[in-house]
Amino acid sequence: EIKIDGQDYTSSNATKLFVDVIKFIGVERVAELNIVSCGIPLIDIKKDNKYGNTQKDVGNGYYLNTHSSTTQKKKILDRIIAELNLQIQVRVM
Repeated sequence: EIKIDGQDYTSSNATKLFVDVIKFIGVERVAELNIVSCGIPLIDIKKDNKYGNTQKDVGNGYYLNTHSSTTQKKKILDRIIAELNLQIQVRVM
């Protein structure tokens, strides 16, 4: 569950919610943080040989690495939120 500006967003699919929140925050903004996940950039302009099947197209030529557990996705979002000083709450339900 994600709370943005008092609005709750929920989904039974953690990957879909992860992708949607990254898009909401701004793919380019998140890419500039240079976060690494599973040894590759969280957001990249090319598909990885190993994790390409779990990289989701998030527009503008960027791919988001979604190969992580729900708990790890929350940790990544918490880090992004903290580094960008955003007022977003993330809870795993």
